[in-house]
Amino acid sequence: MSHDPAPLAQPSLFIPHGGGPCFFMPDPNGVWRGMEAYLRGLSASLPERPKAILLVSGHWETRGGFSFTGAERPGLIYDY
Repeated sequence: MSHDPAPLAQPSLFIPHGGGPCFFMPDPNGVWRGMEAYLRGLSASLPERPKAILLVSGHWETRGGFSFTGAERPGLIYDY
């Protein structure tokens, strides 16, 4: 009988969206470039590649409740 090893515990992360289109805005103090570097290096800091990612956003609220998606590559929800 073979057993799969227990999955490694992944960290819980809070990643703010920045402030609108932050990566396309002027960045005189390097704040957005610093965030970009952090996000690019994030996967290397994890114990293993995630099998799924749960994203919760207040921007997904709708008049009828909430919007959910299980799509592999979900489209952008325009809520502005």
